[in-house]
Formats: sequence, structure tokens, C-alpha cells
Amino acid sequence: DTSRCPIKVIDVFGNNDGGAGERGVGRNMTKRSLPIHRLSDRHIGVTEAVALGYFEAACVCLDRHHGSPQGFVVVDNEQSQEVEVEWPSSDLRARNAWANQDDATEAGGIAWRSQTLN
Repeated sequence: DTSRCPIKVIDVFGNNDGGAGERGVGRNMTKRSLPIHRLSDRHIGVTEAVALGYFEAACVCLDRHHGSPQGFVVVDNEQSQEVEVEWPSSDLRARNAWANQDDATEAGGIAWRSQTLN
């Protein structure tokens, strides 16, 4: 249930307020890389095969609306951090494999959520 998660991701370049973002978050923040790949290296309960699936789904989802690299703001309990995410473009086979948007969004969201909780 993601409604209980205090973490929210905001598309930095998708707002219409000149980059100020939500809660006064601006582009002058220190940006860090948010690695959504190799999840199994950082989480003992995720195998490499499962992590690759989550990453592939995340890439397909990101490609729907963005180009790599993309800046985002992660908001966690009133704390904000601007991050940059890089990913390889999805090929036709990956897009076909993740054609069900609900499944792709759920699996891709796991890659995001797992990394933002670190």
C-alpha cells in the first residue's frame, strides 16, 4: 500500500512554476544520482533476476514520458532532495514485454521506491 509511504517523487521539469517545484524546492539544490539499476547489490532480499525485471519495467515507464537523464525531486517527511536518474532506452521487445501499463508501473515503482528508501 503506497498510500502509507511518506516518500513522494516530483518531476522537476514537469511543473509550471519555473522550476520551484513543490514546497519551494528549487533547481539550486545539490543533485545526486539515484541509481535504479543493480537493486540486488543493495538489497539482500532481491535476486539479480528479479532486480533486472524491476529495472526493465522502470525504464519502460520512464521512457513513456521522459528522456534520460531526467531530474526529479524526492520528498520525504518535509525533506527534499533533487536527484538525477539515468537509464538506457527501452527497446521494442522490452516495451512489448511490459505492455500492460499496470504491471509495468507496479514493477517499475518497486525499483524507485526501493532506492528512495535508502
